[in-house]
Amino acid sequence: MTIALLLTLAAAQANANTQNLAAVQPPAHPAPLRSVNFRVNPVGLLFGVWGGDVEFGLLKRLTLGPSAAVLKGLTGATDSTYYQFGAIATVYLASERFTDSVLVRMSGYYIPISIARQSAGTVFTGVLPTASFGVSGGYEWMFSNGININLAAGVAYYLTSPRLETRAADGAAQTFTTGEVQGFQPTLEISVGWAL
Repeated sequence: MTIALLLTLAAAQANANTQNLAAVQPPAHPAPLRSVNFRVNPVGLLFGVWGGDVEFGLLKRLTLGPSAAVLKGLTGATDSTYYQFGAIATVYLASERFTDSVLVRMSGYYIPISIARQSAGTVFTGVLPTASFGVSGGYEWMFSNGININLAAGVAYYLTSPRLETRAADGAAQTFTTGEVQGFQPTLEISVGWAL
């Protein structure tokens, strides 16, 4: 009986020592926040839009970065090249940046549209300056390896002109309707990224 009591006391003491050692262990450190995310629009790539975004972490729930893209198109006798340069800011509402989260994204772009139009054997060229400012809301899915998918919808306001004056090499001028629309337009964003 005495041996059984001694064994029980020894087991209880060993269990208490194990619990005390576990309490002394330092807590595990949280994983460091990712600091940069490279994103491209896969649907845009299918339609010839080359470009992407780079987001840099500024605060735990805020990123800011540059965005650029180019699209070359031909419609009838008009050859157009759209250049897009701007900045994007993303606020993560549900958690820290570059994690699974609901987000709000704001953007501002300068979009010079270079146009070359052929008329009666003469090529007329010009640049249509355009700007846009937008806001969208969406969700980001972040996988453990840094691969992520963004889906967002919103609205953007475009400042442009529906008419453009172009000039030929000999100085002749021609004004034509561009088809560009000024005002609010809906936006939809699908992007795939890799965060480091």
